[in-house]
Amino acid sequence: MIGLVLLIGLGGWMVARIQDHGLRIALNRADARLGGHLPTDARLYRPTTIDTLAAGRWRPTRARVYGQVTYVNREFDGDVHVVLKAPDGAFVVLEIIPELPIRAPHDDDRITAWGIVRHDGLHNWWELHPLIGWAKGHITAPAAGGLDD
Repeated sequence: MIGLVLLIGLGGWMVARIQDHGLRIALNRADARLGGHLPTDARLYRPTTIDTLAAGRWRPTRARVYGQVTYVNREFDGDVHVVLKAPDGAFVVLEIIPELPIRAPHDDDRITAWGIVRHDGLHNWWELHPLIGWAKGHITAPAAGGLDD
């Protein structure tokens, strides 16, 4: 029985490492295409709602969302997980990665966050991973277009 539990735990750990490796390769490719310049302007990320992201109904690869920070935690792999919630309880996870270090928001901050949309199959939630940027308050500027058009 203990062996089975250990085997399942090891399998989960291996899946997470494979996902991280794939993300790092994709980030390196994207960085090379961008020439080291990451588009951090929030207007380049189309606005949507947390509800739309959390339900898996958002198709573009980039998004900008507004909500309230309810949880901030540094993980063992160096990522910082931030849970951003809508008033109805829907949420997305924002992941700050060591390769793109930015300051983390605080609990109860109301922020606009923007980044790359991805589904985390291990946890079965939607996230902005990596989180490219965030700002306090609600950024209502229209999207400038160009990235996912």
